[in-house]
Order: sequence, then structure tokens, then C-alpha cells
Amino acid sequence: MNCLNESSKCARISKVFEDAYKSQLSLIILDDIERMIDYSSIGQRFSILTFQTLLSLLKKTSSKGLSLQCICSLC
Repeated sequence: MNCLNESSKCARISKVFEDAYKSQLSLIILDDIERMIDYSSIGQRFSILTFQTLLSLLKKTSSKGLSLQCICSLC
């Protein structure tokens, strides 16, 4: 996903969550979040747009009573 620009990356992440909510029970695995948000330990920089997209999608609740589980890992 590093070859995508910020808006394309956010659109792809949103599509994954949107597709997951189409099922009664879904699981999303977010692996290597630092790389996903372009985190850099030098200067503590990261993509605000991607971070906010992930944060809002992880906080979202389904109005249809569907169950979505997320597993997140850091490198």
C-alpha cells in the first residue's frame, strides 16, 4: 500500500471496512499499522489523513447489528 497516495490509500481502507459490513460477521486484520500510516520515528511524523480514516472506521458501530472484529498489529 506504500505506492498509493494518501487519498487512494484511505479510499482502499474505507472499501475494506465497507465490504466487511456487508457480512453478518467479519474480521479485518490490520498488519503493520506504522507502515500503513507512513510513520517515521524521526520527527514523529505520520499521515494524518490515513490515521484519521483508520480511527473513524475503528470507532464506527453498525446500525444493523452486524458484528465486525478488528485485529491490529504493530511491527
